[in-house]
Amino acid sequence: MIFKNGKSLFAKRTIAVVLPAIIVIVSVLFVAFHKSDEDKIMSLTNELAVALNEGDSEKMLACFEPSVQAQMKSLMGLGSDLSGVNLWDLWSLGSVGISNSSEDSKLYITVYDISIKDDTTAEADIAIDYGKMGDDRDLMKCVKIDGKWYFAEKSFF
Repeated sequence: MIFKNGKSLFAKRTIAVVLPAIIVIVSVLFVAFHKSDEDKIMSLTNELAVALNEGDSEKMLACFEPSVQAQMKSLMGLGSDLSGVNLWDLWSLGSVGISNSSEDSKLYITVYDISIKDDTTAEADIAIDYGKMGDDRDLMKCVKIDGKWYFAEKSFF
């Protein structure tokens, strides 16, 4: 059957069924794969713990905002030039005194709370457990730059 606007009843019914189905599928996929800011900051703390336990200075540094990365690279480069020793290699060997040789000496990060302040800033209430060295609880400031969360400069220095 053809209507005045040229569309058949079949076409109208198809659109009425298919369009809502597409909307539901897209919504479900968005919810299933979209990570909240809190989830992204949790992932960031995990990345930091893994990097420190592995003695990976590049991965550790990547957890901090770009201005911190640039400052640390400059400081480590200057220190290496002055001492004649590659400080990045020393950092990687000791990883702030943390050895990954046993479970007792691994670093663990516990996140107690994440508070999103606005679209680009947050605070993470965390405890860093250094195994036999004890733990340290601190409020880490976070900043979102170009859609990615980092630990802020104020958390590092």
